[in-house]
Amino acid sequence: TVQRFGGTTTDPDPDKRPIFYDYTKMIGRGVRIAQAVPHYHLAFSKSERLSWVQTMGLLKTGHRVAAVVDCKPKEEHPTHDGIECANGDNDDLIFLHPPGTMITLSFKAAKGRAAKLKESIQAGFTVPVHRSTNQIVVNAS
Repeated sequence: TVQRFGGTTTDPDPDKRPIFYDYTKMIGRGVRIAQAVPHYHLAFSKSERLSWVQTMGLLKTGHRVAAVVDCKPKEEHPTHDGIECANGDNDDLIFLHPPGTMITLSFKAAKGRAAKLKESIQAGFTVPVHRSTNQIVVNAS
């Protein structure tokens, strides 16, 4: 449980500073902000605009990446060798996950899920999952 009341962004005691967190698709600007403001926690959004090379680079340099994955809500979320993964459906408190974590979010669609999922994977927005191993399928691009 995180409870912070009072304090300012310039408070000398880091435990009293407010916590800010956000999601972005803008790599350059996001990295600059994340490095400049220590109490600002950022998760980069894996999407059709963020390649796997960029995604892995962000994770390996200690940034968090949120990704929609091919699993249903309440299913076990997939993993990836060498990457810490956390179920982002449980809460939105990205700052509780260690740097370099992939925060996985289940694909949600009420009607026509199969067709919408296929379209979303083809567009590069949703990350496919190998069903027998429950591992994230990494596209080389």
